[in-house]
Amino acid sequence: MTEGSEQPTALSRPQVGDAVEPTTSDYSEISNEKVLFILNKFTGLAPYSHEFVSGEQDPQILAGFISAMTSFMGELTGSEGARWKTEFGSGSTLLVEVGEWTTGVLAVSRETNEGRSKLRRVVMEFEDSFKYLKHDDAIESRLFKDFDQFVRRTFLGGRLTERSIILKNSNRYDASGQYESPSIAFKIAKLLHLTTSGQSLSEISEAQGLAMREVEGLVSRAIWKNAIYLSYVPSDDDILLTSEKSSGILLSRENPLRISLQTLRIVTALDGRTPLISIIEKQNLWTTSFVLYELGNLVNKGYLQRASIESRLLLVNECILSALVRACVKVRGSSDATNYFFTAQDRGIEMHPWVGRIKLQDNMAVRCQLDETMTPEDLDDMYEAVEFMIPEVAGQLSNDVGPLSAKYLLAGIRKRCRAIWSSYLMDIVV
Repeated sequence: MTEGSEQPTALSRPQVGDAVEPTTSDYSEISNEKVLFILNKFTGLAPYSHEFVSGEQDPQILAGFISAMTSFMGELTGSEGARWKTEFGSGSTLLVEVGEWTTGVLAVSRETNEGRSKLRRVVMEFEDSFKYLKHDDAIESRLFKDFDQFVRRTFLGGRLTERSIILKNSNRYDASGQYESPSIAFKIAKLLHLTTSGQSLSEISEAQGLAMREVEGLVSRAIWKNAIYLSYVPSDDDILLTSEKSSGILLSRENPLRISLQTLRIVTALDGRTPLISIIEKQNLWTTSFVLYELGNLVNKGYLQRASIESRLLLVNECILSALVRACVKVRGSSDATNYFFTAQDRGIEMHPWVGRIKLQDNMAVRCQLDETMTPEDLDDMYEAVEFMIPEVAGQLSNDVGPLSAKYLLAGIRKRCRAIWSSYLMDIVV
């Protein structure tokens, strides 16, 4: 670290004066998500929808467009396609996830695996919760209150960090009647009255004497009703990576996004598996505040993304397999450990082809070969491939050291890896 630099081991939060805050008038430009809706394939209507940016796009009009596109694709190819995307207007992409009897659509500025992952979870939950609406053309918004809270938690979970910044909406309307109870409405009104635009969640918590968990819950509800807006700023343990086709823009010599040199150094080091704090610690930055703000802005716009839940679950399994192989080295030596690994890989290649993308490095660490084009389904498949490898390696070890020793060894490794990664799997707001 150079003299006068900030210590990244306790990353500072951006202050209001560290960067020019976006105004509410240009919020649509920094919000990657525009609108979400669920289309009933049998009725052609969208019984559920949510606008991330008010008035951007009409869900029912989009529903008609998607319905027509789906029919056209079915006639042209003989299949609807489980998931696809299409351009809609200027700078808008519709991500489409086809379920058994519904179609989920998320309108975004840029496609991200994180957004695709959340859309898939929402479609699965809707179909599971509302099977009785399969052939019903009624749209009763009151039926979806609990589901709407699920969607809110799914999309906002992980974005409400202590550093994330609140932007007050100058055109805010009275949404008190839309909250779960009068007490919640009163708490939100009080919080917003005492909040200054540009404050971080931690500053709101400190200034108003509220627990961070309560602030997250109230702010989350206000954001969901478009009463305020959110400018995400990453936390220490966020795992970031570039979104599909963003590298060419982010790393362009012309630097069209006007990214600072310090932030660019961090962007080039993002690998989708390393917590942000670990990456920043290796860089000789003179400030972290502005870098954090810029990184958050790139996520807001969709050029960067947070690692999806499928990716993080995969990394838990990768941790287990890697620790298991290294334990085999200690117990039986590197030659036997290497044989265990490649024997397990050979046994799994036909049933789980993704095992071929699981690599054993020279230091005997295991790394899954990831890239930005992998879909949530691809990550699920690789997760299953690693899940196959773990007992295969453990089984070979048990033949040499005994089943009981191998069992306790693997149980200890699973417990340690799950403890290490537990905080990365907690994308929940109340």
